[in-house]
Amino acid sequence: MGRPHTQAIFDLKRRFGDNLILLRDRGGLSRGETAVRSGLHTTQIGLLERGLRLPRLDTIIRLAGALEVAPCDLLSGMSWRLETYQGNPGTYVWSQAGESTVAGQRGA
Repeated sequence: MGRPHTQAIFDLKRRFGDNLILLRDRGGLSRGETAVRSGLHTTQIGLLERGLRLPRLDTIIRLAGALEVAPCDLLSGMSWRLETYQGNPGTYVWSQAGESTVAGQRGA
């Protein structure tokens, strides 16, 4: 059961990275400008954008402030759906263009 959870975390990291790139581009900011405004290193922003890191809550808030967006905008399309069947507590879910996709199941 660990494997689907690992894939789900990877998918969440990738989705966060895609959201970060989209919002940074919309704001007309480079990675360097985003780094200065957020107080983060450009390397950290690059790792987040490539889906290689999952951000902490304080990082999400700093990035949102730097991009002048709400923190929830960086989490757009990601959610957790409670599932109580087959011993699994839930699944990560993300949506794109109005359609919902199950990312993976977390083992009990």
